[in-house]
Amino acid sequence: MASAIVFPVDASDEVIESQSPNRWCFGRLKNGHHDYNAADIFAPTGTRILSPVAGTITRAKDDSSGVGSRVQIRDDTGRLWYLAHMDNSPGLQVVKGQRVSPGALIGVVGTSAHARGTQPHLHIDMLPSSSGSGERPSCSGPTCQEYPFENIQPLLVEAYTGRADEQPLPPLGNGSVIARDNGDGTYLEAILGGGHAFTLSGQDKIDLGLGYARVIDAAEFNSFITGPIADGSVFAKNVGGAWTEAVMGGGHAFLLSAEDKIVLGLGAATGIPVSHFDWLIKGPIADGSVFAKNVGGAWTEAVMGGGHAFLLSAEDKIVLGLGAATGIPVSHFDWLIKGPIADGSVFAKNVGGAWSEAILAGNRAFELAPEDNALLGLGRATGIPVQHFDWLAANTIAERTVVARRNPDDTYLEAYIVDGRAVLLTQEDKVRLGLGVATVIPTTSFNSLLP
Repeated sequence: MASAIVFPVDASDEVIESQSPNRWCFGRLKNGHHDYNAADIFAPTGTRILSPVAGTITRAKDDSSGVGSRVQIRDDTGRLWYLAHMDNSPGLQVVKGQRVSPGALIGVVGTSAHARGTQPHLHIDMLPSSSGSGERPSCSGPTCQEYPFENIQPLLVEAYTGRADEQPLPPLGNGSVIARDNGDGTYLEAILGGGHAFTLSGQDKIDLGLGYARVIDAAEFNSFITGPIADGSVFAKNVGGAWTEAVMGGGHAFLLSAEDKIVLGLGAATGIPVSHFDWLIKGPIADGSVFAKNVGGAWTEAVMGGGHAFLLSAEDKIVLGLGAATGIPVSHFDWLIKGPIADGSVFAKNVGGAWSEAILAGNRAFELAPEDNALLGLGRATGIPVQHFDWLAANTIAERTVVARRNPDDTYLEAYIVDGRAVLLTQEDKVRLGLGVATVIPTTSFNSLLP
């Protein structure tokens, strides 16, 4: 490999990586932009451009036509370096015939000539010494493939990653725009919020006013895509210039008013695409999520189970081993307190360290033996306060609730509730009566409901 060079754009890592991922691909060892071996390094107008090598200026032209202001350097090994699109003001800082050292100031980033209208950048390419002692051929795009331009990407990457003044990048957090190199010249971009990455389209970036992404390792990117969303994260969507905000809790987004944010002490929102925001609004609420409301400075907490919120005391939280609550608006909290409880939900109570479980059907909890969980294919129970558990266990089962028992031959016997008793059903009966799906309960509980 040819000798090392100085990175030619005098900008911080943060600037380079926020401006360039879809253009100069600093994480790749092959060119990903041009039709031939060349690179475009994007940075703000006025950023200093440095000589990558020691050599002699063989051409230095301030120009508003063609490729714009440009410089050619014949380095001390005979290679011909070409740097173009530099800004016309203040203009080039070198002249033809001048000797330059690595890192010498040549000019500044711009968009001169046919680069006008693009994002400011430096174009750089190199012909090896074996190509002769003449000037760079006048070519662009695919026509440059006729000439032996050298792949300088490894040299640029080495120079970039080895800079003595390299500073650590700021940590990724809410609002960070990241990208993954797909390996085929395309990139997938996303915005971080609550520890999760929400994928972005070009239109999403415009709607949210986002800048260029930072390319990160594919494994890290994928971990953000699949990662959970932190409770208490505040998100916003922009529809026609109108912003709507919501707070996350248990995988669900609860809409917020400006007053709600003040009452709950919430911070700034992270803008995410409308499609993701709306999906979170419609998402289910995870069992075991703990929520809180603030009324006049007094906080009330509850734990979610089966779509319903069960009020908690401080002692309940200790007994159930529950964590911190997520504050949500009063209207949402009260709605969850009054909401129905889904059939098939499995609950547990803790009395002196001994846990008892039950499955819900028709607003009544039927206690479960350890073997029932495996037999009925039930999932993990949600711990709720003893008083709520006992209240559900003492309830009268709702009329028209459909229940079933699993028989020893793996068939199921179904029934529905009439006047508190179970009436056996055929599939034809279910269709005729317009009944829904059955909740499978322990055999002893099912039999106790029969006349």
